[in-house]
Amino acid sequence: MPIDITTDKSDVNFTIHNQIASIIINRPGAHNALNLAVTDRLLEILQELNKMPSVRVVILKTSGKNFCAGADLDWMQQAEQAPPLTNDSIALKLATLMDTLYRLNKATIALVQGAVIGGGVGLVCCCDLVLATPDAHFCCPEVRLGLIPATISPYVINAIGARATKRYFLSAETFSAKKAVDLGLVHKILPQNEWPDYIKKWSGHITTAGPQAVARTKQLINDVAHSQLNAALIYQTAEWLLEVQSSAEAQEGITAFQENRPARWVHAPQKKS
Repeated sequence: MPIDITTDKSDVNFTIHNQIASIIINRPGAHNALNLAVTDRLLEILQELNKMPSVRVVILKTSGKNFCAGADLDWMQQAEQAPPLTNDSIALKLATLMDTLYRLNKATIALVQGAVIGGGVGLVCCCDLVLATPDAHFCCPEVRLGLIPATISPYVINAIGARATKRYFLSAETFSAKKAVDLGLVHKILPQNEWPDYIKKWSGHITTAGPQAVARTKQLINDVAHSQLNAALIYQTAEWLLEVQSSAEAQEGITAFQENRPARWVHAPQKKS
């Protein structure tokens, strides 16, 4: 059954409406940089969303003129006298946030405006669909600070390839939204006033698909993309299909198609009061 939830915990706002969850990072004065409170709250929300079958699409966006300035440098400086890697380490928290977003069992959309820096680029690369405003621009400046873009690297390389990643990680140069489209980082450039219609259309596709099928397809892509094409992988893909096609969801989807009716997971549009 569809649910509506609205929570506001200072720097991160969270709402659920009509099967769509919206997460808004709300630190415009700090260009939405990721600090400890924001990172912990994002992790909490994403982990809860993984347990909510009623949510089909997750939107990640931020307030203000810039999407995200990456990790908060004041927070990063605390690592100077930090002990060896623990669950509370800044590096591990950031790495866990990226991985959790990347593996989320929902379709994800990043809405990007203005500056997208460092960890902000990582968040974008972890999402399934990325819409950017014409003025959006991207940069991974870590080497200029004597740092390395380690925790975002698996997702950036996965999104744009190792060759392009070398260029932009090593030079720390800024590139435009148009270049981001060419690289495969951004899917579409749209002004913010056109985002809602596009999201509605794309989310409509997702909500007519089986929830488990969407989750398994995301997992399938992640697994196959990082596997060698050989006999073992071919056999594994056949096993995955056999496993899914016998599921209750697949049987319902096939039956609904044969009977020319919506599947049970497709909610009828809510009537306006």
